[in-house]
Amino acid sequence: MCEKIVYVSTNNKISKKAGSIVKKLALRYDDCCILSPFLCFPYLRTEEFLDNCLTLLDMCDEMWVIDNDENSFSFEMEYCNKHKIPIKIIRR
Repeated sequence: MCEKIVYVSTNNKISKKAGSIVKKLALRYDDCCILSPFLCFPYLRTEEFLDNCLTLLDMCDEMWVIDNDENSFSFEMEYCNKHKIPIKIIRR
């Protein structure tokens, strides 16, 4: 059983690589259940996607941001800060 649930956020530039990124993280952090909104909700339009991202994020223990650049993740980071969800920046 996993010790924690982790929301993995990638910017739009690398969203197509989300599957391989999550796979690498899952192999490295086998005590975590790692979830990516790009893999969970590829069929949703933008507004629905963002709403579902926050719902998913609410269920997670942490958010890991991959390759943080400028304000790409501002709505997620703002949500995490407001709800005291820890944020970890991961560089590939």
